[in-house]
Amino acid sequence: MQKILLIFYLVSLSANAYSNALINSNWGKIAAEKGLDPFELYAVSLMESSKYSANNTIAPWPLAINAAGTAIIPRNRGDALNALARELEKGITSIDVGLMQINIKWNGHRVSDIRNLFDPEVNLRVGADILAEAIRSEPHDKTLGLGRYHAGYGNEPDRLARAYAYGRRISRIAKKLRQYFGD
Repeated sequence: MQKILLIFYLVSLSANAYSNALINSNWGKIAAEKGLDPFELYAVSLMESSKYSANNTIAPWPLAINAAGTAIIPRNRGDALNALARELEKGITSIDVGLMQINIKWNGHRVSDIRNLFDPEVNLRVGADILAEAIRSEPHDKTLGLGRYHAGYGNEPDRLARAYAYGRRISRIAKKLRQYFGD
């Protein structure tokens, strides 16, 4: 029995350490500044830019690009900048960049240079601003507010369905993160 209690105690310490790590990370700090739930902010970045690593873990990828529906996962910043330049040269304007997949057509004005969106902190701050605005746009429906991050603000049936589906998925991911991290 003592062995089981010790294992439970060690697991709870580990979960608390991970929870504290998230709270003390840029996700936690920026979420606090913007009045957001850090688990929801992290869930959005996972949903938008996740990449599997060699050791079978999944994490947001700061160099992720989506150009007109095609995912591009550059290995380094130089490759990311080159890929972005290529897509822009092709005339593609709907390009999502970085951890939070900031769409440069709709939100590129939020930075002085779109290449800055490959900076994880810049990208996270811009994404947090967009998420906070989306949630505030639906004060009585958090699920829809979360979904507005991805689906936008129209009330067409298809857009609303996409927004609700996205919001539910973010809520589920955030709930699992809270359970895993012990918050």
